[in-house]
Amino acid sequence: MFRVCLFVVLFQGLWIGCAHGTTQTYEQKETVYYDPFERVNRKIFRFNQVVDRIVLKPIAKGYLFVTPKVVQSKAHNVFQNLLEPLNALNGLLQWKPKAFLTSMSRFVLNSTWGILGANDIMKGAGLDYQHLDFNTTLSYYCIPHGPYVVLPIVGPSSSRGIAGLVVNTVADPFYYVDSDGFKIGRTIGTMVDGRARVMSATDFIATHVLCVDT
Repeated sequence: MFRVCLFVVLFQGLWIGCAHGTTQTYEQKETVYYDPFERVNRKIFRFNQVVDRIVLKPIAKGYLFVTPKVVQSKAHNVFQNLLEPLNALNGLLQWKPKAFLTSMSRFVLNSTWGILGANDIMKGAGLDYQHLDFNTTLSYYCIPHGPYVVLPIVGPSSSRGIAGLVVNTVADPFYYVDSDGFKIGRTIGTMVDGRARVMSATDFIATHVLCVDT
C-alpha cells in the first residue's frame, strides 16, 4: 500500500546509545519487532486488502492498459522528482553532503532541462535517485522502530514511521502549494503509479506463493 498525507502525531522521545562514526542504522541492529496492536493491525490489514482489491488494483490495471509505457515512465519521473527536496533535506540532516548535493542537483536540472522532471537526465549522468525520508533520519539517530502498526490505506508502519510521515508532510515544500487540485492529483497519481509498478510482483506472489487474490 502507499503513503498519503496522514495527520496523526505520535511523538517518540526514547533515545538509545549510538556509536557515532558507524554507518549502521538502528534497523540493522534491531531483530525483534514489537506488535502490541496485533488484533487491530490484522483488522486494518484485511481492510486494506479489500480497498486494494476493489479500488486500487482495478484502477492501476486500467492505467497500465490505457497508458503507453513511455508515458508511465515519464509520469513516474515527475512524481519522483517532487520528492527530491525532501531527499535533499534528509540527506543534510543525516550528514550526507553527497546525497544532499545529488538530490538538489537532480531536482534543479531535471525540473528545468528535464521538463518538470519528466525526463531523468541526471540518471544518465550517473546521479541516481536516492530516497531519504524523515523515518530514515530518525533511524540514523538511533530512534527505535517502536511498535508495529498497520495504517488504513497507508499500510505497514511503526510509531517512528508515523512520526516520519507527519514530518515528511509538513516539511514538503509542495504541501504548501495553494492548489487542492495539485495536492489531490499528486496524491492519487502517486498511489496509482506506485500500485501499477508493483502489479507484476503482487500478482506473482498471489499466484505462486500465497495463492490468494491481491
